Amino acid sequence: FLRLFAAAGGGGGVPPGATSGDSQPWERLSAALRRRATVTPELVEELSRHTAGLYGLEERVPARALLPHVTGHLGTLTQLLESTGRTPARRELAATAGETAALAGWLAYDLNDIPSALAYYRVAIEAAREADDNALWACVLGYESYHSAGMGRHDQACALLTEAQRRAAGGGTVMTRAWLAGREAEEQAARGDGRAALAALDRAQDAFDRAPETDRVWTQFFDRGRLDGLRVTTYSRLRRPSAAHAAATEALRAAGTGATKKRSLLLGDVAEVHIQRREIACQYASEALGIVVSTDFSLGLNRLRRVREHLRPWQHTQPVRDLDEQMRVLV
Repeated sequence: FLRLFAAAGGGGGVPPGATSGDSQPWERLSAALRRRATVTPELVEELSRHTAGLYGLEERVPARALLPHVTGHLGTLTQLLESTGRTPARRELAATAGETAALAGWLAYDLNDIPSALAYYRVAIEAAREADDNALWACVLGYESYHSAGMGRHDQACALLTEAQRRAAGGGTVMTRAWLAGREAEEQAARGDGRAALAALDRAQDAFDRAPETDRVWTQFFDRGRLDGLRVTTYSRLRRPSAAHAAATEALRAAGTGATKKRSLLLGDVAEVHIQRREIACQYASEALGIVVSTDFSLGLNRLRRVREHLRPWQHTQPVRDLDEQMRVLV
């Protein structure tokens, strides 16, 4: 982790900021955004690279290990906003602070600290508003959609994703639009609207095919393997096992073997596909569980719990018993 963090700029020249008194990080950032603020473009660029490095670590580093570094970086950004006048550079600084707050919210959500996650999301939107950064606003709404979905509010998740795609409709955020459309496909499928789900998948594929190599910091995770994973989820939720199996085969080929959070989601979905085909494929769930535990990935754990529920008809078989034992020991 320390090697990864150093590579991301964790030992860079900008000292980590600390919150003062009893104020929460999001409260200090919110207050700073309302004050007059001046900072050099060079420093903004350095801070932006640091934020990008933290996003790069999120795929592999447990949330509880990464979050203190993210909030420390957010403290640095907040201190600068508190002391900097309104210049063109401040707008960029506000956008970087918003990106960092969005990541902090995502990590808090991963730790099941929902109040903190939502507070970070709110201040990230406040930063997006000041920076006139609709793409950042769209990112935050995309993150929020996971919370709604986790509560079973798939209609609300779809509404958030619709608004997110509207805000991301400007230029330069094509990969963001691909991710959001793929997310919408998942949620439309959860609602049982097959036509809307497949249309969203088509939009996701079209945007992905046109996207540049680099987009915004939050799209670093979104590659062909993740897009294929969203396709697997969508077909699985629509109860189309043949299409889901074909997509799963392609997704596994594209995803590689890295122990990343997105791979755990894919493996959980592949396990679901096999269950729908009346096949016990606990090896996929077992591998996913290992990743989930090593990365403290609550979203992945929730998905695996659904997989285990769907394995109930085979709960007395040895593979399912072995999976239960693994879950008992590790979780």
